[in-house]
Amino acid sequence: MKKKVLLILLLLPLLSGCWDELYFKDLQIVTLVGIGGEKGDVTVHYSFPSVSGGNGVEYLTAKASGSSFSDARNNMNLKTGKVLDISQLQVLLLSDKSAEANIFDYLDSLYRTPRNRLSSHVALVKGELDAYMGNGKNENSGKTQDTPEFLTQLMDTIKEYSLSTDYNVQDMGSIMFAQGQDLALPLLKMSEESGQPELDGTALFNDFTYTGKSLDITESKMLNILQHNTGKFLRDTYIFEVQGREVPVTYEFIRSRKNWDIGETSITIRETIHVEIDEYSVTPVIGKGEFAELEKKLSAAIENDMQKTVESMQEAKSDAIGIGRRVRAFHHNLWEKGDWHDTFSELDIQVKVKVKVERTGILD
Repeated sequence: MKKKVLLILLLLPLLSGCWDELYFKDLQIVTLVGIGGEKGDVTVHYSFPSVSGGNGVEYLTAKASGSSFSDARNNMNLKTGKVLDISQLQVLLLSDKSAEANIFDYLDSLYRTPRNRLSSHVALVKGELDAYMGNGKNENSGKTQDTPEFLTQLMDTIKEYSLSTDYNVQDMGSIMFAQGQDLALPLLKMSEESGQPELDGTALFNDFTYTGKSLDITESKMLNILQHNTGKFLRDTYIFEVQGREVPVTYEFIRSRKNWDIGETSITIRETIHVEIDEYSVTPVIGKGEFAELEKKLSAAIENDMQKTVESMQEAKSDAIGIGRRVRAFHHNLWEKGDWHDTFSELDIQVKVKVKVERTGILD
């Protein structure tokens, strides 16, 4: 009996609960955050779900300003009935104007607070942040449209279909401090037709700042292939002249193999890309000669787009591929020539592509 009592007394300190316990009823879970303004005068926008009556889930919005992200969040808690909690954050938006300065000045506290979620999607947005947060005015003024939910689905689609880069908060932090690679983030704009956000391309960074230049959708797909960081699907369509008429040819990316030849003044990027033909309305069954011609045309078209992608990055002095990492590791003389961004922009970089068609459909 005495042993049991002693054991219970020894176990009692272990039953004291969690030191950092927070009650859900005291928190307001935030799923969408937008950061704008400038260093020393930061405005943070919040959007969070709220259940009311029989109307289901409504999204409310609120915003506050401060000298930093943390200061703005503290000021926000002065205006809300519950403490805003971003541990379940789905999407983080950054204003393109704010990103023209050092973006880490806005993000520092995200990496220092253990409760913050580092797997959230990140995107740059054109225009005013209010438009991306929904139609509501603030926490006490009614509901918004479901823009926060739509943004989460949009970012998932961008990732799955390789429409732009897919970096979460943790990935972004790693790349920002990496030597030899620059950040590239999805760039969103508001659609005039639907009134909802849509993808406009991929924003290119130089170290911690947005260059003001971006890749279009096709170039963004090429960047994913060059990075060997594609999602579940990657499809694109070209128009080729076949048998005297223009024919749409749609391919689906399967896999690729790269080989970089790095010299003192030039770099050759060789990509062998395996694809499947999804659309080719010339004939149900592709003959051997036509098959080889199709591979040749696809090789030339993709090579041209990849070359344009590299040239766009060189113009922006943004090495989003990460060539600098290989140069720093194995070609130190080239790395030591000067600032890598300047060296990268001046190099003669040529892209060579060979396409291999593996599948052409069930009719073949």
